[in-house]
Amino acid sequence: GGIFSERSGVVNIGLEGMMLSGAFFGILGADKLDSWVLGLVCAMVAGATFAFVHAIFAIHLRADQIIGGTAINFLALGITGYLFIDI
Repeated sequence: GGIFSERSGVVNIGLEGMMLSGAFFGILGADKLDSWVLGLVCAMVAGATFAFVHAIFAIHLRADQIIGGTAINFLALGITGYLFIDI
């Protein structure tokens, strides 16, 4: 997804948060479900969910993409940090 956005001329600032959430939930899913394939599915769903939230803010709510991407990064950092300590 990041390659397509860069090629189209849009800088996706929230890409790091999407990758962080995908990595965290992928490992969590693989550990809890005892399957690396299901962990991969969890990673894709988590990354796509954060991308969907960013798209809703940018397209429907017409928020600035830089601010929305930065918010996605902070949101992913906060959620994964909290869940890492809690779980």
